[in-house]
Amino acid sequence: MPSSFNVLPESAAYLHSDVTRRTNAAAIAVHRALGPGYLEAIYEEAVGLYRLDLVVEAKVVVEVKAVAAIDRVHLATMFSYLKATGLSVGLIVEGPSA
Repeated sequence: MPSSFNVLPESAAYLHSDVTRRTNAAAIAVHRALGPGYLEAIYEEAVGLYRLDLVVEAKVVVEVKAVAAIDRVHLATMFSYLKATGLSVGLIVEGPSA
């Protein structure tokens, strides 16, 4: 499994950490089930959450990227999504790249 898939420790207490922990777990499960090589849309659908890319429980914006590494443009996109939605928490999930 890529090192970018880090699940928050159970003791972590961040804003909406319950939601982000479950979201990360779902992303890891999808990665393990599907493996690499699909387009981002396939992984997004498989996770099965609400979409922006994803908004989980109206609290957390999730951006799924099928790339080798997260780039500054991905961070800028996330900040734009957070500003547009008025939400405070975002996750960029680095999925498997082809």
